[in-house]
Amino acid sequence: MLLLWLSMICLIPFDLARFDGNLASLEGQARQPTMDRILEIAKCYLVVSDKARDAAAVLVSK
Repeated sequence: MLLLWLSMICLIPFDLARFDGNLASLEGQARQPTMDRILEIAKCYLVVSDKARDAAAVLVSK
């Protein structure tokens, strides 16, 4: 369900970078942008063989 919800969020015309804030973490290392983290999680679900794969495919395509 989360993957499908995220695919709907991707349709909203706003920049996800607004939610990134300061990309520097407390340790001084750079954090990944929000969209990169979402894509990383979706790619993990593309290899499973259930409904999560379908939802991840929709998310990645959008």
